[in-house]
Amino acid sequence: SWGWNARATLGQGHRNVERKPRRVALPGVFVQQVALGGWHCLAVDSNGQTWSWGGNEYQQCGLQGPPSTSRDVLTPTPCLAGLRIKQVAAGGMHSLALTESGEIWMWGEPWGDFSMTIDRRPRRIDTTGDFVRIVCGAFHNLALNDKGECFTWGINDFGQLGSGTTNYATVPEKVVDLEGVFISDIAAGGWHSVAIAGDGSVYVWGRGEYGRLGLGDKSGSSR
Repeated sequence: SWGWNARATLGQGHRNVERKPRRVALPGVFVQQVALGGWHCLAVDSNGQTWSWGGNEYQQCGLQGPPSTSRDVLTPTPCLAGLRIKQVAAGGMHSLALTESGEIWMWGEPWGDFSMTIDRRPRRIDTTGDFVRIVCGAFHNLALNDKGECFTWGINDFGQLGSGTTNYATVPEKVVDLEGVFISDIAAGGWHSVAIAGDGSVYVWGRGEYGRLGLGDKSGSSR
């Protein structure tokens, strides 16, 4: 890791800027996948253990015990004890994890949830257990199940949930207009979303400024 490090996002035990790549403090750990959020990071090792570090004021590192409320976590620390994870995703101030059995867990800032008491602890958010991929935007999420169906939830100011409205969602809901389309992969930008169909077609929706949707629309309209 290298670059800006005021929040210990590099996971090297300090907050100094690093202008050249230096190894993250995970000695002896075989890392299979990593995710970079707004200013926190996640990693999954070969045993399905999740590690987190960096900014943690929204508990986006998902820690348990005394370090759980630390503003910054300087070195990679195990989280999600007892769960075997195969993929992690990191948003602006929240995190997702996909278990080996296809369950989705979320922690950190629960975007779209306006409850009087906000629960930022890791919790399972679905009941189907058939998901195969997860991705995070800045404040929204996408998930893909084994049937090729795309689900979204979170903040929706620019239509990035693909629901046909700008209403927020706190649980995964199917994207509209993709009925009967087998989706093979998904991705998310800060405020927009992308899905690739099994036939290679690309679908986009959300915030349209700066040509980020690739539609040739110079108006910058959201879709």
